Amino acid sequence: MTKVLYVEDNDDNVYMLKMRLELLDDFEVVTAEETRRLKNDPQTRDIPIIALSAHALAGSREKALAAGCDEFDTKPVEFERLVATVRRLLADHK
Repeated sequence: MTKVLYVEDNDDNVYMLKMRLELLDDFEVVTAEETRRLKNDPQTRDIPIIALSAHALAGSREKALAAGCDEFDTKPVEFERLVATVRRLLADHK
């Protein structure tokens, strides 16, 4: 089972996406709130992070990547695309 870190500031979103990912039986999901702190810590800096945002404004992707995220996608979440992105990042990370 692969451990996935879900960084989110909305508790309702955490519950919904965490539950859906864990139902696949491939992932164990843990949560956090700050990307920069994770990327600044030598123990966690190599963890791939995907930013999900309802704000698809110009510059949102660039801001997320500048904060240390490895990928960016928009909400509402397209679950199958998100799972494919998680699997790709995990494969690249090995």
